[in-house]
Amino acid sequence: MRRASVTKAVRALEDSIADPPPMEELAKIAGMSKFHFQRAFQAVVGESVNKHITRLRLERAASYLKYSSWQAGEIAQICGFTSQSNFGRAFRKVYGMSPQEFRKAKGTVPFLRGYARSRPGFELEQNGVPRPTVRIEDWPELQAICFRYYGPMDGVIQPWREL
Repeated sequence: MRRASVTKAVRALEDSIADPPPMEELAKIAGMSKFHFQRAFQAVVGESVNKHITRLRLERAASYLKYSSWQAGEIAQICGFTSQSNFGRAFRKVYGMSPQEFRKAKGTVPFLRGYARSRPGFELEQNGVPRPTVRIEDWPELQAICFRYYGPMDGVIQPWREL
């Protein structure tokens, strides 16, 4: 039950990552107190709510840097950073280079792995989490595919095929 409740809040968070709902609203979506939600989120997702928000913003920003012509300041604003300098510091800390260097570098956008992990033997349906669905969004200004999956690695094949 706890995993399913947190998953609802994670989806709400991902739908509005540039301006995420306050912690109280996320806790309400999950049907928990703020304190319990923060602990449950950490246990389920593997990172704090704030780290998760920052990681998602940086992943989105990295995609925009690679696959759009927007300036770094525009990307910082679109992704919810309070300033271009905050964006640049956070980006350098995680990716090891400035946003401009990243844009010029060859290669694809890496997802920031190492935070969200499922537990061994965890099965989605057995723990009340619905099977992942494929959502296709039309972003005319961006040509990219983003795939996020929560669950055991052997379960990623079916959603990928659906995509």
